Amino acid sequence: MKNRNTAYDIIKIFAVLSAMLVHFALNNSLSQMLAYSVPLLIFLSGILTSSSKNNNYKLYLLNRVKRIVFPSYVMICFIILARLIVFLCHKGDFYSFDRVLQTIFLCDYGIGYIWITRIFLIIAVAKPIVSKINNIVENDCILLLIIVIALATYIAIERTLSTFHKEIWFQYSVYMIPYFVVFLLGQRFPRRKFAPIVASTIGLIGFVHLSIQNGFHPSSEKYPPELQYIFYGIFLAVVLVWLFSFTNEIRFSPKVKATFAWFSSESFNIYLIHATLIILYGWTEDKLPIQIPVLIQIFANISLSIIIMRFLSTLRTRFVK
Repeated sequence: MKNRNTAYDIIKIFAVLSAMLVHFALNNSLSQMLAYSVPLLIFLSGILTSSSKNNNYKLYLLNRVKRIVFPSYVMICFIILARLIVFLCHKGDFYSFDRVLQTIFLCDYGIGYIWITRIFLIIAVAKPIVSKINNIVENDCILLLIIVIALATYIAIERTLSTFHKEIWFQYSVYMIPYFVVFLLGQRFPRRKFAPIVASTIGLIGFVHLSIQNGFHPSSEKYPPELQYIFYGIFLAVVLVWLFSFTNEIRFSPKVKATFAWFSSESFNIYLIHATLIILYGWTEDKLPIQIPVLIQIFANISLSIIIMRFLSTLRTRFVK
C-alpha cells in the first residue's frame, strides 16, 4: 500500500464512473463528452504495465483472465439464465442465437456492456508485442510515423471490410488496431519527457480536424472505433492523467487511500454489477407505474453496485483463503 500510486487509483475510478454514466439516458452532448472513458482506461493500463516490475507474462495474463474474463462470464451466465426463466414463466422474447453467440465471444452485438472485456483481454494477449515495439523504437518521431501508418492502414482496411463489422473475427483482429495505439502511447507516457506533449498533440490535432469536418460525436463512433473517438480519447487521457497527477500532492488519510485502492481494484466488478442492474431494470421499466428520474436511477444504480460489491468482497475475504 505504501508504494501504491493514489492518483492512478483516482483516475481509474473516474474513468469507470464515466463509463457507467454513459449507460443512462443522459443529454446527448454529455454522453458524447464522456466517450473518453475506455481509451482512458487503456491508456492508464499502458502506463501501469510500463512501470510494473513484474515481467512474468504468463502470470500477468492469468491475472487478467481471473480479474476480468471470469467475472464477465459469471455475469453472462446470470443474465442468460435470468432471461431464460423470464421467457419460460412469462413467454416473453428470448435472445436470438446470433445475439447469444456474440455475447459468448464478448462482442459488440450481444447483450451489451461486456465488449470492454474483449478489448482488455486482447490488449493483455498483445502486451509483449506492444511492449517490444515501445522498447525497440527509441526515436519518438519514428514511433509517431508507425502510429500514423497503423491508423491509416486501419482506416483503409476497416472501410474496405465495412460489411464485416459484425463478424466475430473482425472484432478480434482489425477492430483492435486503434486500441493498440492507445495502449502503446500509454506505455510511452512515463518514459519520455515529451511523450505527454506528443500524445496530446496527436489527439488534439486529429480530434479538432475531424470535429470541424464531421461535427462532435465521438461516442457514436465506437463500434468499430473511428478516428474521432480515438483521437478524442487520447487527448483527454493525457490531459486527465496530467491533471489527476496533482492529487499525489494531497495528503490523504490511510483510510481514504484504502478506500480509493479498494474501489480501484474492484472497479471492473462494480462495472459488471452496474451493467447487470441496468439490464434487469430495462426488462421491467415499461411495467413500472411511474417513470423514475434519471438522476435517481444513476444514484440508485451506482450506490447499489458498490454495496453489492462490498458485500461480495466481505464474503470472499471471509470464505476464500
